[in-house]
Amino acid sequence: DGWNVTSSHGGRSTGSVRVTLDGEERSGEDTGNGPVNALYRAVDDAIRPVLGWEPTLVEYEIKAITEGEDAQGRVFIRCRRSIDEGPDAHVVTGHGLSTNIIEASLEAYIVAANKLRAAERDGTVSPMRRPAERLP
Repeated sequence: DGWNVTSSHGGRSTGSVRVTLDGEERSGEDTGNGPVNALYRAVDDAIRPVLGWEPTLVEYEIKAITEGEDAQGRVFIRCRRSIDEGPDAHVVTGHGLSTNIIEASLEAYIVAANKLRAAERDGTVSPMRRPAERLP
């Protein structure tokens, strides 16, 4: 629903997000080693209490798909649930497209989280198997 990020040279980035999950508005705020990491962690903070897991990034790719100063950036990611590990873990993709690579990155992460939630709801993956753990 909304996001904000602050980043500076040599410092930690701070991100905040507002998302709607199961009809309820939730917010999260966290820091990271860059603006994308800070926003991903903020999303995790917003959704983990409800879902019991957060997306775990398996792959992240960014590519300019047009030329010039207003080039479109495409972000492609692959994620699994933090409670799933090993070769049997269900992995989904997320895509984002924007002239703002931070926005495209956040869009891709939200798409992947929604796919993981949908897989859980339709039985493609089993519901939470163990308590969620936050990795450092």
